[in-house]
Amino acid sequence: MYQFYFFVIGNKLFFQESSMMLTFRNFAKTFSPNKDQSELLKCTMCNYSTQGKQQFDIHCARHLRQHKYSCDYCKKGFVTKNEAIVHMRVHTGEKPFACKICKKSFRHKHTLNVHLRTHSCRFCNKTFDDRTILRQHEAECCEQNP
Repeated sequence: MYQFYFFVIGNKLFFQESSMMLTFRNFAKTFSPNKDQSELLKCTMCNYSTQGKQQFDIHCARHLRQHKYSCDYCKKGFVTKNEAIVHMRVHTGEKPFACKICKKSFRHKHTLNVHLRTHSCRFCNKTFDDRTILRQHEAECCEQNP
């Protein structure tokens, strides 16, 4: 099966991957933010924009399917080493982020941060290890803080 690439720079249209990649790399190199970081780098293939050159390069690599890292288990490709490491946790079952209150573990730090909110009062941020006591406290706290 053939894969077709479609890429537009200015008024140029590319259908061959090699010419597109060469032109895209040259095109991407022409963008560099001002010292005050006020200039946005804009992707011509989608609506993505950023001020950071590194983020822009990673974004471009995704369009170009430049997967420098792969999963040791399923060989799925990734642009960054961190993406590959996080993905491999699906296969290994590793959950390195543990809640200090209830000891529940998570694969992603963000998921732990979301979970931590379940232990905190919505009104005063006091933490509880028992959900029932937390709800009772919130009911009392809500009455005190209308």
